[in-house]
Amino acid sequence: MFSIDFDKIIQLLLPVYLRTTKHIVFLAALLKPLKNLYNTFTSYRTRTLFKIQHTGQVISLTELLNSKFDSLSNGITLTDDTQNIEYRGQTVTDVPIIYMTLNQSEWDDNPTDRHYIGNFIDFFGITIINIPDMTILPSKINVLKTVEPYRLAGKQFKVHFTPENPD
Repeated sequence: MFSIDFDKIIQLLLPVYLRTTKHIVFLAALLKPLKNLYNTFTSYRTRTLFKIQHTGQVISLTELLNSKFDSLSNGITLTDDTQNIEYRGQTVTDVPIIYMTLNQSEWDDNPTDRHYIGNFIDFFGITIINIPDMTILPSKINVLKTVEPYRLAGKQFKVHFTPENPD
């Protein structure tokens, strides 16, 4: 979008008769703190733009993890763990669907007034991050730290390293 070349600006704005090596070096030394501040700003801007391009959606998190840890094969996948969902200390085998009604009498009288919100996995499920065997394996802590800023409330993540060749 924009880039500033301070050395070129010094050359262009300095009058021709003052374009000696001494003057150019002196002005470059004066602009050194501004250059450092500009470089800090551009690196911060790049990091921030990368962060805001990703959300808590599965496809976005998969892209984020693949770009950070596995840029060659894009083998990192996210799946829902439907086997081990626990709610209030009990394991849920069938995934219940969550509906919204105004009160319980409406639920019994007219089931068509129910509004679908989601299923149990959407709110309380565990998402498994499947990482294939790679030459350089990221640690579980690094993967979880990468995903943590995008984690929705109530979501949990588990990291699972899978062998690349199951033979």
